[in-house]
Amino acid sequence: VENAAGQTAMEAFAVGLPVVSFRPLPGHGRAGVLRMADLGLTSFAADDEALQRRVAELALPGSTRAAGQIERGRALFTADPAAIIGAVAVRVWRSPHR
Repeated sequence: VENAAGQTAMEAFAVGLPVVSFRPLPGHGRAGVLRMADLGLTSFAADDEALQRRVAELALPGSTRAAGQIERGRALFTADPAAIIGAVAVRVWRSPHR
C-alpha cells in the first residue's frame, strides 16, 4: 500500500508484489497514482472500504488482478536503463537541432 506512485511502488514492481494506492499525495502524487491504476500497474482505493477490498482481492491465491499487476510491473524492468540512456544520447548528439 502506497500513496504517491513513487519509490515504494517501484520497489514492489521490482520484487513482484502487487500495489494498492491509497490516500495519494495532492497534485503529482494523485495524478501518478491514477495513471498507474489506469495502466493496470496498481489498484486504487478511494476509501477505507475499497482499501480493504483491494488488499483482500490481491492477497487471494490465484488472483488474476494480482498476477496482471505483477506481470506489468516486472515488464518495466526488462530493458537495461544504461542502454536506453545511451541510445537517446547518441540520437541527441547526432540531431541537427542540438
